[in-house]
Amino acid sequence: MEQFSPEIQEFGHVFSILQSKRYNADYDPSETFHRSEVLKDIKDAENAITNFKEAKLYERKAFVTFATTNFRKL
Repeated sequence: MEQFSPEIQEFGHVFSILQSKRYNADYDPSETFHRSEVLKDIKDAENAITNFKEAKLYERKAFVTFATTNFRKL
């Protein structure tokens, strides 16, 4: 991730955290959430998306490729 701008790195970081929380919400019945925490997560996601959109288009495309491709050594 170091090869990407701070905007892209932050987006990846926030996405990873929220994806983990989403997984826990879906599959861990003992998981609890507080309204204030959820509202903060929503704000963090909105900010990350806004900053992601400010990154150059070629970098956004490169990140999407990086994030969705399973690279394997041949």
